[in-house]
Amino acid sequence: MKNIILFTIWFFFNSNVFCTNIIDIFYKIPSEYLLNKNIEQRKDLVLNYNSEAKEKGKVEVVSYPPDRLIRIIDKSNGFMEMYDGWDGTIQICYWNIGKEEKIVAINHVVCATFDTTVRLTFFKLTASDALIKLETESIVPYNEIFRVLLKEEISAKEMNDIEEAGIKSEDNVILSLPRFGRDIYVSLGYSEINNRDAYIARDNCTLFWEDFKLKVKF
Repeated sequence: MKNIILFTIWFFFNSNVFCTNIIDIFYKIPSEYLLNKNIEQRKDLVLNYNSEAKEKGKVEVVSYPPDRLIRIIDKSNGFMEMYDGWDGTIQICYWNIGKEEKIVAINHVVCATFDTTVRLTFFKLTASDALIKLETESIVPYNEIFRVLLKEEISAKEMNDIEEAGIKSEDNVILSLPRFGRDIYVSLGYSEINNRDAYIARDNCTLFWEDFKLKVKF
């Protein structure tokens, strides 16, 4: 009987070590990356979402949510999306790296007349349950993204216009984190520059993981 009890305790703790889901990660992320929402506020958001899911049977997406609401919790695919009115949309997802580690991404985008990236953050979640912040600039190949999305033959004056208009800026690179699959969809935000189509070669591109860095897929 004692052996059974010990095995049950061992199985409980060890089975939970490798079962971290998107909600667990949502609670682990420092509040500064989630509009300063504390743990209790986040639990309320999840509770409200789950209550709606129970009432309606299953909630895939809340099509037109009020302020401060979770739109999607997809535990099986490791994806969450939170909406907070004028503060924008925050997407959270993770990728399994090996057997025990994960890369977690938090993507904060606002949209008024056009999309703008407020902050894109990556963490590594270790086997010991620690979140280690990674340098976004060392992960996202911004220069390569601009090389692929902008046309090759651009004069110095045109490049100056592009930079002044904010086309060639990191906050104009809009990532859409994947709910399904592993690749990230990338596009450039809207810009008020005249004759914008004369400078844009492609509307979007796709990024894929190679080790702990993202690469442009051709």
